[in-house]
Amino acid sequence: MKKITTCLLVCMSLVFFVPNEAKASHCAGAELLFQWLHDSTYQLFYKFYRDCNGISEPTSVSVCCNNNCNSTTISVTLNKVTTLIPPGVNNGTEVSRLCPGTHTTCGTPAGSTPGYREWWYTGNVTLSSRCDHWTFSTYQSARNASITNLSNPGGQNLYTEATLDNLDAQGDTSPFFSVKPVPYICANVPYTYNNGAYDLNNDSMAFQIVAPNGGSGCPPTTNAIAFATTTPAFNLTDNPLQTNNTFSINAQSGLMSFTPSTTQIAVVTVRVDEYRNGRKIGSVMRDIQIIVLTCNVQQPTVDITTASLNNCTLDANGNITACAGTPFSFCWAATTPDTAGILVCYDNSATIMPNSVVSYTNQTTDTVTGCFSWWPTVYDTGYKIFTITVSDSSCHPPGLLFSQTFSIPIYVWPATNILNDTAICSGDTASLLAVGGGDFTWAVLPGGSPLSTLSCTNCANPVATPTVTTQYVVTSGITNAICKNKDTVTVTVIQPIQVILHDTTTCVNNSMQLNVVVNTTNNYAIQWSPSTGLSSSTITNPIVTPAAGTSVYTYYITVSAVGSAACAAHDTFHLTVLQGYDIYNHDTTICLGKSVQINGFGDPAYNYSWSPGTGVNNTLILTPTITPTAVGSTVYTVTATYPGCKDSLNSIKVTVEPIPTVVAGANRQICSGDTVHLAPTVTPPFPGYQYSWVPGSGLDNPNSLNPIYSGLFTAHLTLNVQTPVAHCSSADSLVINVIKKAFLHFSPAYTNVCPYDTVTISILTDTTDKLAGFVWTPNNFISDVHSLSPQLWPPTSGYYTVYASDTAGCHDTLSTYINIWPAAILDMPDSVTIYPGDSYQITPGTNCTYFNWSPASSYLSDTSVANPIINNPGGSPIVNTKFTVVASTENGCTITDSIKVYLASDSYIQLPNVFKPGTGVNSVLKILHLGEATLKSFSIYNRWGTKVFSTNDINVGWDGTYEGKDQPGGVYVYTIEAYSYKGNKLVKNGNVTLLR
Repeated sequence: MKKITTCLLVCMSLVFFVPNEAKASHCAGAELLFQWLHDSTYQLFYKFYRDCNGISEPTSVSVCCNNNCNSTTISVTLNKVTTLIPPGVNNGTEVSRLCPGTHTTCGTPAGSTPGYREWWYTGNVTLSSRCDHWTFSTYQSARNASITNLSNPGGQNLYTEATLDNLDAQGDTSPFFSVKPVPYICANVPYTYNNGAYDLNNDSMAFQIVAPNGGSGCPPTTNAIAFATTTPAFNLTDNPLQTNNTFSINAQSGLMSFTPSTTQIAVVTVRVDEYRNGRKIGSVMRDIQIIVLTCNVQQPTVDITTASLNNCTLDANGNITACAGTPFSFCWAATTPDTAGILVCYDNSATIMPNSVVSYTNQTTDTVTGCFSWWPTVYDTGYKIFTITVSDSSCHPPGLLFSQTFSIPIYVWPATNILNDTAICSGDTASLLAVGGGDFTWAVLPGGSPLSTLSCTNCANPVATPTVTTQYVVTSGITNAICKNKDTVTVTVIQPIQVILHDTTTCVNNSMQLNVVVNTTNNYAIQWSPSTGLSSSTITNPIVTPAAGTSVYTYYITVSAVGSAACAAHDTFHLTVLQGYDIYNHDTTICLGKSVQINGFGDPAYNYSWSPGTGVNNTLILTPTITPTAVGSTVYTVTATYPGCKDSLNSIKVTVEPIPTVVAGANRQICSGDTVHLAPTVTPPFPGYQYSWVPGSGLDNPNSLNPIYSGLFTAHLTLNVQTPVAHCSSADSLVINVIKKAFLHFSPAYTNVCPYDTVTISILTDTTDKLAGFVWTPNNFISDVHSLSPQLWPPTSGYYTVYASDTAGCHDTLSTYINIWPAAILDMPDSVTIYPGDSYQITPGTNCTYFNWSPASSYLSDTSVANPIINNPGGSPIVNTKFTVVASTENGCTITDSIKVYLASDSYIQLPNVFKPGTGVNSVLKILHLGEATLKSFSIYNRWGTKVFSTNDINVGWDGTYEGKDQPGGVYVYTIEAYSYKGNKLVKNGNVTLLR
């Protein structure tokens, strides 16, 4: 095996060198890249590496774009990427690699070891012009104050830029980096690191160390940051960080090699220049921060297994050489002297060499084997920087994962090829081009044109002029021993082609098949252009269906031999399209005797014919005059014909309506209020006539042929008749003479009376001399049915009507309404008796409002109310009185009634002879007294003589119990002793029956 390099990965003992730094400083590294999208539009990427011990990352980044051609300046804002970033992690993920349980300043909880996060920003910019030098630049404030190889780092911005030539290299994409920055290495241990740069355009790259820059503004003002003072002095050649002048960078691969001589935090800036055809077309910068710690670790090694080389070679400088178009593979082993080592390997193959395959075995042991295989194409030639990163995860103190980057440069040689097989027309030339190698020699294979048909036989790009199909062979005298150095190209000579197709004429929307005659023995392809209206644009006999609007179709026909469009035959075909015709008339309706002029436009090449021909003045032209001879609808059809085209039909329907003859009828005479049914005549018969009588007042339907007239005044009526569509019309008039009635009216016209009251109604008229007779109805409650002023006394409301006629025979009817107010009502007893000390309130049933009682008396409380109170004060002389009341309603209807009042001279007591205890009306046995009385005693005895109840309160009664117990039903004896209003003794004894 061949040993590539070694690297110290894990520190066995560690003393941190972490100076105090201002919280405002946070810039640990950055790179600005671009990718071409289209035209002059590019997507910019800014990758920012933030020290977690500083302030937060910016929310967005402003990039300045300026050129030195016309001093154009463009500013574009890049925003944080919100999707995952490589290798499929969240934006802002920490790039510091730690063992489990170990935390940097980015961790939770935060540790003391400096930690870093990677933030991506992106945005698009469209450059306004082409220039051979555009600069994209941006800066952040401020660098970490703890940086040891720069003077006053905390006061300096972190400036980075990329350059682009979009004049000579339009569409270029900048180099990208496939390896994350590695912040931790060990002091006094040899170390190598490669950024893993790759170029998507396969351009050449050159690497160099440049001074870290500060800068600001747009366009930017930049400054190379001065190195700090130290011994040996810092420089960009072999000591950009303190290495005792051991630093070097491979300009071709970008591999950095050095042995740091002390603990430090240093900034190293790498610039990658890209070249195309020997011309510089752009560049990018990567500014990274390296932390050198004190540690004691063992180094791994990576060795390529020479026995594993397959279709590739390994030179003394460790470069793998392979050939385009040939699959190759090789293997290597990564080992560490530390038997407790736990190695993990990963690489950048997927990024820089798509479709390559890398496999690992024995990962997480002290020896890991990796194998690489790839089948590069002719487009994959050139230099590829294959990087292998080896991490030791044995996690010796202080728990950091130290990584070492190894580079295996792979160069893919181009195989000798001639670009490419071609076909030419007879008599033309073909330019041949050999690539991949040099010192070319040309030859021909038997059966073709001689070698003399080449313009040169020892050059890379001869011109061939064969007369028949010929195979040319080129051999390269300069090539890699394992790569192909010979290739063959075939130049096919195609013979001429003849095309035959004649112009023709057809009709619009008339499909026809075209047929191109092609005279050639070769396989050929045909192309019609344009394809409008064709069933296929790639066959010799397409069907064409021309559409309306285009009078001439011009088709270009290209017939080319298969594999060579250059030898195509061309022809032009003209298809004249008769655009058809049209008549502009719509279906129409006319009056009998009128004509329709047909308007239209059509190609004169058509032959026209109208059917039916009756009434058509010329059936062989497109625009004749049609004069129908009868009422009704007729469809007239015109047919257009042309040889080879389908007949085309167009129609118009002409409807003929009659001109009416109207006779309104003789004049008429009617009485006012009578009606007359009008009966005019309209000829000829036609179901669609429309009728209109003017004026229409007095008619039940002025749009009817036979309306009824009931107007009150003489009218001059005109009947208008017309057809519904063409409005063929006529009119006639008549007079209806209306004789006015001898209008009657009453005095009064409306009467309100009480039942059976008498009222006189008078008939008034200004034309009494014209009255021929009259009569009243109904004939009851009226004094004379033939009187002009009869008397009426109806008991109920109703109408009285008088019927009259005049000398002209006209009749009149007049009615009056007699409204009968409700009769007055009084309902009260004929007489009432009042005992001393009592009173009686009269409460008659009545609908009356006004009352007058007589005679006025001291017994009567009020003479003007409906319900006066009558008192018996006692002690006064007894005077029985008849009181009379006269009452009237609101409407004045009256009624008279009376009540006799008898005044008793003394009080009176009584006791019921039966009662039933409970909740009914007679549930308690009480003394009944009329007039005032005073009770001395009231006692009740059962049949055994036991007193079961007694009281001296006249208002208290027996409830049928004794000592709280219900007494049985039966006969009980009672005694009552009381005194009347006048002091007379009232004694009452007897029996009472208790019911249960």
